[in-house]
Amino acid sequence: MVGRVSSSRFVGRREELAALEAAAEQAHGGIGSVVLVGGEAGMGKSRLIGELGARAVSRGMTVLVGECLALGEGELPYAPVVGALRSLVDQRGAPEIEALFPSGNELAALMPELAGGQAEPAPEPAGSQARLFEQLAALLASAARAAPLVVVVEDFQWADRSTGDFLAFLVRATRREPVALVVSYRSDELDRRHPLRPVVTELERTGRAVRVELRPFTRRELGEQITAILERAPPSALVGELLARSDGNPFFTEELLASAGSAGAPLPASLRDTLLARVDAHSPDVRTLLRVAAAAGRTVGHELLAEVSDMSEDALGDALRDAVDGHLLVHGAPTADYAFRHALMRESVYGDLLPDERRRLHRRLAQAAEAASPPSGLRWMAAAELAHHWYAAGRLEAALPAALAAAAAAEEIYALDEARLHYERALEIWDQVDFRPGEGGPALSRLQVIRKAAEAANGTGQSERAIALARDAVAAIDERAQAAQAALAHERLGRYLWLAGRGDDALPEYRRAVELMPERPPSERALVLAAEGQVLMLYNRLAESNERCAEALAIARALGAERIEAHVLNTLGPLRSAAGDFAGAVEAATKGLEIARRLGLREEICRSYTNGSDALHQSGQVQESIAMALDGIRWAHDFGFDRQWGAFLSAEVAGRLMQVGRWREAEERLREIVDYRPRGVTAGIAYTHLGHLLALRGEFDTAADALDEADEHVRRSSASMWLAPAGAARATLELGAGRPGEARRIVRACLARVADGEFLFFTAALYELGVRACAELAGAAPASAVAERREAGEITARMQRLIDAPAAAVPPLVSASRAACAAESSRIGGAGDPALWSEARRQWELCGDVHATHYAAWREAEALMAAGGDRGAAAALVREAHATAVSLGARPLREGLEGLARRARIELTRDDDGVALGSGLAELELTPREIEVLALLADGMTNREIAAELFISAKTASVHVSRILSKLSVPTRAAAAAAAERLGVPRASGRR
Repeated sequence: MVGRVSSSRFVGRREELAALEAAAEQAHGGIGSVVLVGGEAGMGKSRLIGELGARAVSRGMTVLVGECLALGEGELPYAPVVGALRSLVDQRGAPEIEALFPSGNELAALMPELAGGQAEPAPEPAGSQARLFEQLAALLASAARAAPLVVVVEDFQWADRSTGDFLAFLVRATRREPVALVVSYRSDELDRRHPLRPVVTELERTGRAVRVELRPFTRRELGEQITAILERAPPSALVGELLARSDGNPFFTEELLASAGSAGAPLPASLRDTLLARVDAHSPDVRTLLRVAAAAGRTVGHELLAEVSDMSEDALGDALRDAVDGHLLVHGAPTADYAFRHALMRESVYGDLLPDERRRLHRRLAQAAEAASPPSGLRWMAAAELAHHWYAAGRLEAALPAALAAAAAAEEIYALDEARLHYERALEIWDQVDFRPGEGGPALSRLQVIRKAAEAANGTGQSERAIALARDAVAAIDERAQAAQAALAHERLGRYLWLAGRGDDALPEYRRAVELMPERPPSERALVLAAEGQVLMLYNRLAESNERCAEALAIARALGAERIEAHVLNTLGPLRSAAGDFAGAVEAATKGLEIARRLGLREEICRSYTNGSDALHQSGQVQESIAMALDGIRWAHDFGFDRQWGAFLSAEVAGRLMQVGRWREAEERLREIVDYRPRGVTAGIAYTHLGHLLALRGEFDTAADALDEADEHVRRSSASMWLAPAGAARATLELGAGRPGEARRIVRACLARVADGEFLFFTAALYELGVRACAELAGAAPASAVAERREAGEITARMQRLIDAPAAAVPPLVSASRAACAAESSRIGGAGDPALWSEARRQWELCGDVHATHYAAWREAEALMAAGGDRGAAAALVREAHATAVSLGARPLREGLEGLARRARIELTRDDDGVALGSGLAELELTPREIEVLALLADGMTNREIAAELFISAKTASVHVSRILSKLSVPTRAAAAAAAERLGVPRASGRR
């Protein structure tokens, strides 16, 4: 007979275990680490992690384990997080953890038993998922400082989205904390279409995640496993047969061998037969017990088993003992009394249930759950489980209110995506349930549920789903009988369409909302007027927008409706910017922000920061604009709006960071945004800026990919604020790649597209690029100079007409683009006018646009040389521009300057102090790794910190630093940092 079901000795996986131990060692030393353990079901992920846990505990670390549960479609939020926290309490004791528990209602909503016994979250709406994440991370970090933690999340393929978001947050928050995060998942289930795949991508993108993929056992490893199970060497034929049948899967091997009963017995025909044969070999009581447990989930409590199985206490005890001794169940799982030894066993038992049997078990489980009081602090989890069991039981009349209760409970713990799933489950079964008058029914109407589902979808960035649900809401309302309700439904649909980048579809919805809304109630009429005024402003229909805003503001102030007043003020800001009243725009945003903060209006607070920072940007105060937007991002984070307003503002900030030459910071922000796969206008802005940045660096293929993605999100809108920057980025790419004809075509098409509602602040770059394309075409074909000069004249004239149209101030960026148009025109048929290029350079300097300033310096130097002007001044311009191009990584600009330097015999490699400039990095023979180390050194990092940042040893970091000092011929780290500044090495601070 087989001696045991599984091997008591850890077999194989030496390299994989070494990788996990290295991560634990790193965490033990105070630096956070991440390991992703992938593999097919049964490949030994849990066994490997269990071995790591045993070794970590022997070193004084605390191991926390949380399991993701295969319940429904992800409607159960935070299950592994709560499991890990309860594991922490079990090991450290409640008093120690309570002492670490932060104040605030967010974490109290998740675990009230550790927060002074608050059974319910505070009713005020100031909480957020973001603060919940911060408090969870702070609790784990505090616990880790007492003893380093290994936090294990198993079966990530079943995780809910909120858990996935938290793990991504935790990795960033514990970068300098003694926390090792180990995440296991079935790699065959977590494909690129899986909703949690972006989370794994984000973890890998941090550069801190080690990925371990478990492969099938080799014949030698399988032989070791069988030897350990049989406690003797197996026959070679048995090893070969098991290898062929199991494909080297350790769990399959164990089950095949155990079901055979002896080493020489025949093996079952299939894996399913193997697993079920193990079950069938036990008594009827054990089989009944396992069926109940399978329907309950992977883990189940003793009381629930007793209630549903209808066994006597003695029979239940005997059956449990047999199931545990037979290695079918294990005892002592973190979140329940009993668990299946392997998820595949549970799946096989559950799959073998007959449909009626399955429904009956779920009905009994639901009844038992309803009768029981949920564990302290787990009302939201109990609500989700109850909804699942009633639905699986086919009892839709009970499943509907249960789903609504679960949705409300999910909202209380800021799990919006899980709330959406429950609301949509309720909608799915709504029409199948017939509630008779007087019998009661759902507390919410069907229309209210649709609206809540739409808001939850919008709140989690699922714009297309929000739009579909909002259309359902519109269709569900009789416009003649419920005009006000219909108007509000059209307003919400318009809002979701706009956020999805479908502004042309949004406008009619807003207009219809105003048409339908009666004069009374006046507050609701003011609301839809303000909403239409906002979108008209965004389309640059300024007169119509001003009219709507004036009417809405008058009603709001007459009623004392400050909420609507704040909304209108936030629209008036951009209207005043468009009229050149930048001070008035900032004042309106500031007043709107004051009201919004006082009333706790989260969306209006974020709009205030958006429009206020935009007004500062248009006025030329770009650094102040960045600072205000960054403050807004912090507020958005506190509100849990990271993927909405936070990502939008971050994308806007990235564009301004590019302007002032902080390209590395800009790229990091953009990469972080796009890793979360945003939708709508946020995606359009982020991909536009990323494509533009890559084009300026000369990475044309990847730039084109990013801009193609941007087009997908903005192509259904004709708003110039989205389309024009995307068109300008594409034209920049084509000019950099030497295709001026295509660049000019793009400029023409884009200007035609936005002609009806053009914001010159956003389109100004198109004019400059269009004239630049004309100059390039004339330079390549001198015979075309006359035609190109005419084309450039038409472009410039159109821009000038727009500048002259309003009697208002001109934004500095528009003035700089106009000066650049004049300077580019002077290149048609000649080398250019130095004075015009000098003026363009001056204008760009006033705007703080680093790349444009040094592009103008290149052209000014070129024109000076051609005109026989001051050679020293030209050489100084070239050297400074070249050093900037190198530091930015702007390859097209650098190559243009180097070409001019070669033709004019300008020395680029030394400055007045004899220190190498720009491309002198190559002459100094600094390797790419040494340049990276130099950037970190210049940021003030110690050797140990550099080692942690780059995942190298401290000794290796020390060697790199010594070599750098030698190559730079400097005696100290401070001198090396100063040299790095002169050399134009980009700072590393944006990465920290």
